[in-house]
Amino acid sequence: MDDALNREIEELRLLMGSPKDPHGRVFAQLGDALRRAGRLDEAAEVIAGGLDAHPHYTPGHLALAWVEMERGHVQDARDRFTRTLDLDPDNPFGLLGLGQILVLAGDESGQEMVDRALELHPGAGALAPTMPAEQ
Repeated sequence: MDDALNREIEELRLLMGSPKDPHGRVFAQLGDALRRAGRLDEAAEVIAGGLDAHPHYTPGHLALAWVEMERGHVQDARDRFTRTLDLDPDNPFGLLGLGQILVLAGDESGQEMVDRALELHPGAGALAPTMPAEQ
């Protein structure tokens, strides 16, 4: 793991629960950094704990969806992407993730979701984590 990512994780850990994070929502960023570091189980634990306190926090559900995809838990990822879209129907990353899962499952409606995601945020495909089947 690179030093910059290690520093980011440690800075986010220090920020979590501090006066600079008065609402306790940095858990999603910390979980995403842990995911990028390949620490998937730890990322899932951090995000799930944060979602216990903030069940309507869309970025948390989205971060956990990508973690679950990388863990190979496709149904859990699908559930989290769906929850993201329940909270924010036009979330391009939620649309992209769920759409990609549906495409991989052979569901033609998935491509419509991917197209809608890219319409809403043309850079979403480049910014979103890579789906395991695409690696």
